[in-house]
Amino acid sequence: MKQHKYFNRLAVIILGLLFIPIILISVLVGRRYYLEFERNNEIYYNKLVEYFNVTMFEELNCLKNHAVTLCVNSKKSSSIFYLGEKCFNDNAYWYYEAVNELHSQYNDYETGEYGIYYYKSRRVITKSSCQTLDQYIHNTLALDYSEMPFFSSEEYQLSTLIFGTTNTQDNQNGDMLVGYCSTMGRDADKVLIFYRLGKEHHERLHSLTSLNQGIEFYILGRDTGTIYLFLNEETSNTGSKQNVMKIYNNNECTFPLTFSIHVMSDSLYISSMTFYKSMQFLWLIVFIVLLAVSAAALFFAYRPIHLLISDLGTSVDDGEFETIRHILHAKDYKIQKQYFQIVNLLVDHLIRGGHISRKQLEDLGIDISSTLYYFVFIIEQETFLDGETDQLTRAAEKNFLLRLFITETEDDCKKVAIAFLRKDNNHEVGLWIQQWLSEHFTINYNIKIGRIVDKLDDIRDSFISCYKNNNGSADLNMAKNDLLALEIKENHKKQQQNDILNYLERFYCDADLSQPRVAELFHISTYTLSRLFKNQIGVGFTEYINTKRINHAKELLLTTTDSTCSIAVQVGLPNYNYFLRLFKSITGVSPTVFRNKSGKSEMS
Repeated sequence: MKQHKYFNRLAVIILGLLFIPIILISVLVGRRYYLEFERNNEIYYNKLVEYFNVTMFEELNCLKNHAVTLCVNSKKSSSIFYLGEKCFNDNAYWYYEAVNELHSQYNDYETGEYGIYYYKSRRVITKSSCQTLDQYIHNTLALDYSEMPFFSSEEYQLSTLIFGTTNTQDNQNGDMLVGYCSTMGRDADKVLIFYRLGKEHHERLHSLTSLNQGIEFYILGRDTGTIYLFLNEETSNTGSKQNVMKIYNNNECTFPLTFSIHVMSDSLYISSMTFYKSMQFLWLIVFIVLLAVSAAALFFAYRPIHLLISDLGTSVDDGEFETIRHILHAKDYKIQKQYFQIVNLLVDHLIRGGHISRKQLEDLGIDISSTLYYFVFIIEQETFLDGETDQLTRAAEKNFLLRLFITETEDDCKKVAIAFLRKDNNHEVGLWIQQWLSEHFTINYNIKIGRIVDKLDDIRDSFISCYKNNNGSADLNMAKNDLLALEIKENHKKQQQNDILNYLERFYCDADLSQPRVAELFHISTYTLSRLFKNQIGVGFTEYINTKRINHAKELLLTTTDSTCSIAVQVGLPNYNYFLRLFKSITGVSPTVFRNKSGKSEMS
């Protein structure tokens, strides 16, 4: 995770920019559709209870018409009901003949079970039997009551529908009883033509409940609130055990009834699942599209960084930009060192009288298109650091719009500078430099200013003119001595450098090898040794030694079977953990991985 900080941040940003708005939009759109879904459910439930009302109203009218037909036909002499109860004393089989007539003439009417109750004789005639009221209640209706209000004469109202139920306190799945109060036969016997309504007897009621899971249907007395009929999709239930979420009522029926539906938690769950399934596919498509867009955006956004790191030829250890910054910093440092080395060589070449053209200077990145004059000056006294040299150079270039190059001469107490001028003001520049040095340093620097020239090839003359005597003649011996000393010093530096490199080549595997030890051995300061490596070799002392040790460790890994711990000691790095970190930082892999990969490459 740490190695790819930018990739991880980029992934989070892209996913956030894409997913968060889409999720918010999906939530808002989903909420809107869900509210619309709930409104449609509300409309559906209202229409459902209205349909329940209309269906039952039609059913009750059909029952009433059926009862009226029985009553009208009983007034005809051809009907067994014409004689009525009175003939029972003369014909004990009258009731059975009445049963046969109901069975033969009125059996085609799809009304389920119905019967005729004679109030006077307390007899119940159905299509299949003739029983006393008590027998009918106990045997057919399977109730323990000896009396039912439904069959009471007090409920009798001519030409009126009355309602009752077979429900009990323990069982709410009984049938609804619908009775029509009328008279039959020539003697107008008081009768109650009654019907049993239940889901198992009526296809329309069965289809109504089976198509609406999680919804309970009730028919109640409008004034009393008595439950006459309870319907749901499971007839075996003795009552609802679910939570009632909503109730819808309809009282528009002309009969004294209330039609009600109870929407249970199961129904809302089913509705929610229906909505979820309808949205699930859409969300899946949106998710896939967003994932594809995110992957494409991540690929095109990260690809330049990946290519840049690949071109730099390094591995990511501490984040992409940190790695790039370190590499660019190292390259910039190296370029700066190379630039200063080129400048030093350039100055040395010019003051020695070497020829160099304006085009060659431009090829080195030195723009002299507006340069008309040149002059050399020497700063004598203790030297100053490279950073201080840079400060002087930038300040001079800013004030006089010139190019200034400064380098060392024969010792560390003298520096030679070449100024590229736009106008003839070398003495003004010299005075300004003298003032700048006095403002920034407590040491009194002595500045020797050479004469101004207008040709590159005459820069050596300007350098020699820095050594003029008071009488105006040039001290050529001093100038020649400086040039000779500079050449001797350069040769000495090269020889000393070769001696140090030869020594390090022999003893770099020594664990006690250190920069102070080498500096003491060659009678120079650690600072001078450090500058020698950075200016001449291009890398620091420690980096140079570590690189040689790791290269030797790589050779041992490939040519021996020694353990990595043993190899670390052999190359002068007894601290095993430091050896592992150093090896990976230089090669990009651990010693074990390097050995395995190289072994496989040789086998293939």
